[in-house]
Amino acid sequence: MSSYIKFLSRNKLYSIIEAIGLTVSLAFVVIIFCYVAQHIAVTYENQHRKEIYGVAIQDKMLYQYGMKETIGESIPEIKAITEFGWIYGTEMKADGQMLRLAQVLGCDRDFFNFFPVQFAEGQPDQINETLTAFVSEEMAQTLSQSGEVVGRTIHMLNHDFTVVGVYTDIGTSLFYAMPDVIVNVNLTDGVTYYGGFDSPAVPANIFENVWLFIKSFPDVDREALCGKLATATEALYLKILGREYPVDAATIKLVRLDEVFYYDGQTTLKRGDKVMMHSLLAVGLLLLISALFNYINLNVALTSKRAKEMATRRLHGATKGRIIGKYLLESLAFTLVCMVLGILLAKALEPLVNRLLGDDVGVKIMLSPFYLVSYLLIVIVVALLAGIIPATVVSRAKPIDVVTGAFRLRNKMVLSKVFIVLQKVIAIVLIALVITMEVQMRHMEQRPVGCRTENLFYVNSILSGRCLYGYKMVALQ
Repeated sequence: MSSYIKFLSRNKLYSIIEAIGLTVSLAFVVIIFCYVAQHIAVTYENQHRKEIYGVAIQDKMLYQYGMKETIGESIPEIKAITEFGWIYGTEMKADGQMLRLAQVLGCDRDFFNFFPVQFAEGQPDQINETLTAFVSEEMAQTLSQSGEVVGRTIHMLNHDFTVVGVYTDIGTSLFYAMPDVIVNVNLTDGVTYYGGFDSPAVPANIFENVWLFIKSFPDVDREALCGKLATATEALYLKILGREYPVDAATIKLVRLDEVFYYDGQTTLKRGDKVMMHSLLAVGLLLLISALFNYINLNVALTSKRAKEMATRRLHGATKGRIIGKYLLESLAFTLVCMVLGILLAKALEPLVNRLLGDDVGVKIMLSPFYLVSYLLIVIVVALLAGIIPATVVSRAKPIDVVTGAFRLRNKMVLSKVFIVLQKVIAIVLIALVITMEVQMRHMEQRPVGCRTENLFYVNSILSGRCLYGYKMVALQ
């Protein structure tokens, strides 16, 4: 290894070019690996993901309140059903003092069987008690500043709720944020929420802001289950409201839990972009291949400088296997150093990458055991790919060819030209992609919109107390 360090020190320009190219490439490989791994983790986090389905109508994951009991009775393939929804920006008070605008999740007892909520205090069954609420660990810290948390009374939605428990984790990464409070979706006594409707009094309301998830028994046919769900929906609507279902029941779909993250028809849960993920994988692969070619090309181009050393080793009894092993070990050490620098660079670029992607999940450079082992595997693969060709070339060098210069001539005439051509092709492809994307983005920004946009602004506000949204276009003089 000392001879390799001496070789790098004598060829500083080569070493700097090689290190920068490989470090930058590995940084982007780390970013893309974390991005893909963290997106896949969302789809695989629930062990019952292949048995849980979200219900969608006309490609929208919104359903009507009041379906749970009827569906459960009429479709034996269904094991469990849960209804849940959000109440955004509702005023929350304690002891007559305004605490904050809270994000409230309304759900039923079965929700905890679908998503493993972690409780620090309290039991899931307590959600069935009258006007009870669970609060998040963060909200509990706010309440604890002025007394005990469990047993405390909080006022929201025009009612007083008793805090019966504290949760630390909601059990799913699909939600944009941890709810501040969890209450029963089946509130009675005239509590009005979810878009201003009194849900218990208006079952089968097709405009209800409620999500319905079902859990089937294993190996149930999705298409057959979907057909039965459509029939039950039409029947319930006709029974309760006395008229036919206003939409085509054939548009009812079952979206499996591991597919929900990539489903375009939902806007309330987090969403991933498969096209973006595949595009990043392709770009990352091209960058890595380009860096590998750069590493290989520089090593092959400089093999003549180390050929004398390797020829001397051969004369002293070193086998081809030992020569190849030495080169691979040097490649592994060099790649490992570049990976460490690449991880540091990726961590520094993390905020910028997240701003550019604007993704619901985003990228977080992790250093947990799983990720460290993955980085090490990447180092080993890259080191083998980068070092095997130069190692093979040098190991085949005969001492007599090194002395006469024949080895150097063949080396430059064949391998160097091949890798230079491949490198240029990849560079041209990447430059063409960047130019195409830039032109398309400029076209989208500068295209005619069909109206005057000077001094015209968009204002969005959430009214407190219920899920009502206000939108207004404001023109300034």
